[in-house]
Amino acid sequence: MHALVEQLRRSATAQVALGNAAGAGLGLLLLLVLSRSLGVTGYGQIAPVLTMIDLGQLLIDTLLAAGVVTVASRRMTLQDADDALYTGLLLRLAGGLIYAAILVLAAEWLSRKMLPDLPLAVWMMRSAGIAGGFLAVQSALIGISQITNRFHSVAISSSYKNLCRLGAALLCLGLGVRDPALLGIALAVSGLVALAATMVTCRGRFGSGRFSPQIAHEMLAINKWMVLASVSIVASRVDIMLLSAFSTPDQVAYYAASLQLCVAIGILSQAIVTTQLPHVSRLEERDEMRRYAVTWVKRAPWSLLAVAVFPFVSPWLLSGLMGGDFRPGHRVFDLLFASSMLTLVMNPLLLTLFPLGSARLFGLIALLQVLGKWAIAWVVILPYGATGLAGADVLTKLTAAGAILWFVFHALGKGSAPADPAQARDS
Repeated sequence: MHALVEQLRRSATAQVALGNAAGAGLGLLLLLVLSRSLGVTGYGQIAPVLTMIDLGQLLIDTLLAAGVVTVASRRMTLQDADDALYTGLLLRLAGGLIYAAILVLAAEWLSRKMLPDLPLAVWMMRSAGIAGGFLAVQSALIGISQITNRFHSVAISSSYKNLCRLGAALLCLGLGVRDPALLGIALAVSGLVALAATMVTCRGRFGSGRFSPQIAHEMLAINKWMVLASVSIVASRVDIMLLSAFSTPDQVAYYAASLQLCVAIGILSQAIVTTQLPHVSRLEERDEMRRYAVTWVKRAPWSLLAVAVFPFVSPWLLSGLMGGDFRPGHRVFDLLFASSMLTLVMNPLLLTLFPLGSARLFGLIALLQVLGKWAIAWVVILPYGATGLAGADVLTKLTAAGAILWFVFHALGKGSAPADPAQARDS
């Protein structure tokens, strides 16, 4: 046991993975507490506020994190290292303030569209915007610890958000508060507590830094292609907003709960990408890439088998975890599980676009898939609710997967010549 603890202490990857797993576990526990305490309709009313809070943090991280971390890490041995840390912090702080301001100003309109029958919905939306700004700053502080290689602080702080949310939910429920709006406001306030805890854990070395326009330009330049990726990454949050605006709270609850329950597949998918990317990046010959792609294609039937069996167990799984009133949403769960498994199968194949020098194609197809799904959603949400939206997600992902598979094997079928290394480096 001592050896295991020592290995965890020395391994940055293990520390961060453990912190992420703890945060995901706390998030699942929060889902179970809220769904069983509020029921399907109450959870469907509180899900939008969680979506709006997380959307701010996720959007700002997607647009800024890669550039901030990359440029600041390169400058850690230079004299302007503190300037890089301070500039990155200010950029993400500005992003958080802009997001909070937009949601505070749009809160009345959003509440009329998404939660017209819920008292205090306006204040819940305003608090969600402010909490999204708080958590964007929290991510910035965690990013500073990442840049300065203090991964134990990263691991600990990663679980604060869901830990504080769970504490706020249990406190309110213990006091007899069952109103979704009041609970939503309490969950938003917990974001401030999470930020305060992170400020203690991730104390940075940027106090003597100054804002540098040149460094800011470098950071923003790296993220120009992340604008495309951000649409795909935040798509599931926008899905919940669409359902809130055009369907019932029950349909929102089915979709939001199913997404959260499928998060384990997403974590596994990301782990595969993390471990396979270094290997795929070293492939130079098309024959090597072809063998890699064929290997993963041969593993696809196992995922299809899981998708075929899942509908027989999903009603029992959903009602057992979430409560009996969630059982009617099992078709949504089936479709989102299939979508998650499709992503799990396709991600390793998508990595071959990088050595082929076609990474931009991935961003473009991901964008078109999301836009296609939303276009179909305008037609299917009203008659079919969450089931129609989940079906549109599966349909457009299958189409995108087919297009990428055709491109990959078409490109790899052009003989055994190596891929263009200069083009691969550029992408």
